[in-house]
Amino acid sequence: MVDWEVRYKWTKLDEDDMAEHLFNTFARSLEFRLATEWPEGYTLSEYEVKHTALHEVFEARLSPIRKLAENRFVRNDEISSEIHAIVQLVCNVLTQE
Repeated sequence: MVDWEVRYKWTKLDEDDMAEHLFNTFARSLEFRLATEWPEGYTLSEYEVKHTALHEVFEARLSPIRKLAENRFVRNDEISSEIHAIVQLVCNVLTQE
């Protein structure tokens, strides 16, 4: 997500949440909020951290499609452009070494 401004913040979240994100699609800014408190006895694995981070990236990266879907006057080239960007992100994630 090199074309987005990304910030991270450790904060208290709802008990069941590991992370959440706030985004501004038009400004292409994103803030990941990561939980500082976990249920007693819970151990967070490396896999869960990576999975949660990837989940939040995809949620944020798909947000422009949500905005386009809410817009009555969307152009086909806008949809194609966003789909292409998402496909490229998925390819980058799947082929990284």
